[in-house]
Amino acid sequence: MKTLSFVAIGLSLLACSAPSQSGIDAPACDGTGAVTTLFEGLDAYDAISVGGGFVYVEVPGSGVARCATSGCGAPSPVLTSDAFVSAALGSAVTYTTQITADDGTLTGEVRSVGLDGSGDTSLLATAIFPEYVATSGARTFWARDSFAIDDTPATVECIGCGAGSTPWIMGLGGATYGVVADANRVYVLADDASLASVSLFACGVSAACFGEPNVLLTGLDRTASPQQIASDGTNVYVARAPQNDVVRIDASGAVTTILSSRAVSALAFDATSGALYYGTTDGALGKLSADGSSDVALACAGSTIAAIAVDATSVYFIEGTSGSIVAKTTK
Repeated sequence: MKTLSFVAIGLSLLACSAPSQSGIDAPACDGTGAVTTLFEGLDAYDAISVGGGFVYVEVPGSGVARCATSGCGAPSPVLTSDAFVSAALGSAVTYTTQITADDGTLTGEVRSVGLDGSGDTSLLATAIFPEYVATSGARTFWARDSFAIDDTPATVECIGCGAGSTPWIMGLGGATYGVVADANRVYVLADDASLASVSLFACGVSAACFGEPNVLLTGLDRTASPQQIASDGTNVYVARAPQNDVVRIDASGAVTTILSSRAVSALAFDATSGALYYGTTDGALGKLSADGSSDVALACAGSTIAAIAVDATSVYFIEGTSGSIVAKTTK
């Protein structure tokens, strides 16, 4: 995968619970709300996004496809490539590719293609070991990650921050597990120095951090993914699998638990309502206030929610043990 957000299927339910100092316990997944399946198939989807009347899904190792938000028999390809690695959705789809050279080096590119599949162009033709990618306005951040091959710790570089590709974040312990960006910061999930756990690192988008990124959160595991991170531009929200909770990290770095006792597998922030939408490993879909004071259960799907995206009216999600169902339910 990598850094997109997309759609799936469910049933609806309403419930609330009172806040506590350590966050609130989410209601059980026992609702009966309406869910509309948009499409399902043999492909496994691992990221989802929505915009312009279309839902976009990432197909690991294959590319990106889209479907009208009203549904379709099968999604149409936006890009297809045997070398495809990861994508990020903005005004276009930015993505990375990898090709193994004769000497074992993973060379590749950072590319951009229109949301309709037109105008596929190269942003960086000589990317080495390109992995995850994220965009912030005209800036593209990508992870150079060869750790699994030669034990070299990953770094993050920026395209559009100067000539060529500019080093942006170094000092990571090992491999990366995702890159996410908002208007102000770029976030990186990566091994810590001990290689025993995963940390969330951050850096501003206007000045490189080099070897001194901010360490926002420690103690995550290697199941951490971009789908478990959401940002409102000031605060960042993270679903922590080892602790079965969701935390909010504010601009000062303070960490506050806003949802507890729930195995949350996907997050999406809705700027219009200021609410945080979440999905769980047992198929629950819910809406959480940014301070954790209100939790409303929306729907129940058949199994794990892999990724979430929202628009003005609906919550879209990927659901299923193989991530092959894309559906929506009313916000």
